[in-house]
Amino acid sequence: SPMAWVGRLSYAMYLVHFQAIDLGRQLVFTQPRAPTLTSFVLIQGLFVLLSVAGAVVLHILVERPFLRLKDRFA
Repeated sequence: SPMAWVGRLSYAMYLVHFQAIDLGRQLVFTQPRAPTLTSFVLIQGLFVLLSVAGAVVLHILVERPFLRLKDRFA
């Protein structure tokens, strides 16, 4: 289910969300813009997308191998 998937990624999202926000700010705020509700929603969506993408990469490359090791030595 979607909630179980978010639960598996939650710690990785916690670890990468500040870096994702910083990356998103560097990508979006290269030019000064007037703040609008639409731009706010789009920027927040970009931050969430970057956080989830980073969490998926971290989960696959780091967490899964360590979880396999845990199962082997448990």
